[in-house]
Formats: sequence, C-alpha cells, structure tokens
Amino acid sequence: LSKLRKGVVKNILLELSRIYPGVITVDGEWMHNFTGGAFFDIYMGACSLNEYIIFDYSGNGTEGYTGSFGLEIYDFILDGEIVNFYPGEMVRNIFRPGSYTYHDKKMHNGFKATEDTLLFEYGRGNMMDAIKVGVLATYKNRLLEKEQIDKQLKTCMGMVFGHVRARHKLVKQKQARIKKEMENGWQFPDFNLNIQPPAHEFIKD
Repeated sequence: LSKLRKGVVKNILLELSRIYPGVITVDGEWMHNFTGGAFFDIYMGACSLNEYIIFDYSGNGTEGYTGSFGLEIYDFILDGEIVNFYPGEMVRNIFRPGSYTYHDKKMHNGFKATEDTLLFEYGRGNMMDAIKVGVLATYKNRLLEKEQIDKQLKTCMGMVFGHVRARHKLVKQKQARIKKEMENGWQFPDFNLNIQPPAHEFIKD
C-alpha cells in the first residue's frame, strides 16, 4: 500500500510538471506538519506568492480545527476519509476517495482524517496567512522540531522566490520583444502586461 500511495503521488506530480513545466517539484521530500491541532506528513509540490500544492498523509488518523484565514482550499481525497462538521449543523459530513472538500476564506469547521488518509491539497489566496498558520504558529508553540519547521520554510520560500524570478524573466523577455517590435514600426496602443501564475488551471469545477 505504501508503494501504491507513493506511486499515485508521483504520477500526479509528473503529470502536473508536464502541464506546468518549471513549476512543480517532483523529487522533494516529506516533512512533518502540525496545523490546527492536526498532525500530517506533507509534501510540497508547488508554492508561489498566492498559490500552493501539497500532499497530506496521516497514518494513524488525526483531527483538528481549520480556523478561518485568507485562502480558498480544496482537499481532494485520494485515500482514507475526511469527516467535517460545521457550526450549528450537528451532522457529520463524510468525504471519501473521489470527492473533495472546499474551504473558503470565511469558513471554519472541525475535521477528522481517518487512518491512512491521503489528500491532494490546492490553496490560493494570502500565502502569508498560510505560512503563519501552517508553519510559524507551530514554531511559536514548539510543537515540532526546529529542523522540520526550518525545512518547510526553506522549501516554501525557495519555491516562492523561484516563481518570482521566473515571472520577472517573462516580463523582461516580453518587454524586450515589444521594444524590438516597436523599433521596427509596430504600435501596441492597447498593450497591457498581465503575467499570472499558471496554477489557477489546477482546479476544474
């Protein structure tokens, strides 16, 4: 089962790296993470100024509280089961493989992951909120070894700066092309430079 789950993760990463070259980290490493009272192993597949992709795995089950912060989060269940409950509903919402949970910027709920739960998680929004809640709060409360926290920060920030450099390079290339074309007599009165990160295409409604 371990090889099967690792194979699923690897295949997803390879397919995403084919669609979004230079964005996805295929040969990274798994790290401990403690967020909202829940303990997972995580793999960071991508991280930019406003988006991230991670895989979450819980071997013995875990539970916690999502909190409410400035991101939209989609959790696709690949294995195991997620149980959510929302304020005032007094009913369990169960999500199994093939389904996904959605957490908007104002939602907050309790959740539980059963044993051997594997999630593919995509988040977009205020990445500083994600870093504060998912990494820095853990450091402040000494809930994980400093080595694990430093590793997460280094991995995430390395990806962020990589995105910034790549976007800056694209801007420079486009500006150089426009300048050359204008020198040759072309005019672009409606030109609007709008470089967006490609990861928005990950979510298919």
